[in-house]
This record gives sequence, C-alpha cells and structure tokens, in this order.
Amino acid sequence: MEKQLKWRDLMKKILAIIIALTSLFLTACDDTVNSDEAMPKNTIKADNEAVDYYFYYPKTWELDRNDGMISIRYNTSTNSTTQKYASISVSSYTTDKLANDYWQDYADDISKTFHEYELLKEEETKLDEVVATRKEYTGKLSDVKYKFAQVICVRKGTVYLLTLTAAEEDFDTTVIDFGKVVSEFHFK
Repeated sequence: MEKQLKWRDLMKKILAIIIALTSLFLTACDDTVNSDEAMPKNTIKADNEAVDYYFYYPKTWELDRNDGMISIRYNTSTNSTTQKYASISVSSYTTDKLANDYWQDYADDISKTFHEYELLKEEETKLDEVVATRKEYTGKLSDVKYKFAQVICVRKGTVYLLTLTAAEEDFDTTVIDFGKVVSEFHFK
C-alpha cells in the first residue's frame, strides 16, 4: 500500500511537470503578439501586404492612402471653411543607385516642377538602422511655398522615400511628427 502511495505521488509530480512544460512550450510557440504592447503610445500602425515596411504615426494624423504607397495627412487648417493638409508619404521603387545618387536625379525633377527650389539642409541619418540621407528643401507651386523633409534610404536594391510636404508656415509644427514616423519606421 505504501508503494502505491509513493507511486501515485510520483506520477502526480511527473504529470504536473508535463503539464507545466506543455504550457510553457505552447506559450513559447504562440506567434501572436499583442500589438498594443509593441505599439508606441498614442500611435496607429500603417501597414499592408503590398509593402515590405510598416510604421507608426501619431493619432492626430489620418490615413490617406494605403496600397503600394502609404500616406497620412494632418489638417493644418485654422478655420473650417478651407481645408489645408500636411502629408507624410512613404513610397518605394527598385533602383541600382545609392541614396545620394538617387537624390541627384530626384532633385533635378523637383527643380523642374517647383519654382524657387532651394536645398536648405542635408545630413546623414538612419532608417531602421540602415544608413540614409535626409534633405530639407523648399519650392513654390502656383502661389504657395512648400517646405519638405525627406529621408532617402536604399536597401536591397530598393529606394525608400519618406516625405513630409507642408505649406512653409506649417512645416515647423509638422516636422516633429515626421521625426516620429522616421524613428518608428521598420522593415519587415
């Protein structure tokens, strides 16, 4: 009888260990992630299956386009009769160039499209730990002067363009959010 009790106790302990290990294994294999845990506070995730990146953007912005390109916009209007927006767009294209070489061709196109084009600032930066270049420039279209911030990154034969477009007077208030999008940009 005493042997049976020892045997039962041993089996209970073994069963408890098996259950604990199975539970631990199933938890470790669960690839579902609580997206709220990884998502920065007060942001929304921009993502789709057509692109190989995602980013988080402030909740004060709204999703404008989400297909092969993702763009968000922010209403900068001071009154309700006229709507005016700043936008941040992310697009990607196949290329065989480096970021600064791509920029040279791109800048030529900008100077043909916008009057009074002027490159204001350029610096090296990173996009999800990949070396990139950041440019700030202005240009006038019709009677409106725009200011742009753009991060250009080439990775695995693809150029990624993250572009803030804002009326010049709205640039300083929206460039902060552009910095947040750049810092919360991730390659898949």
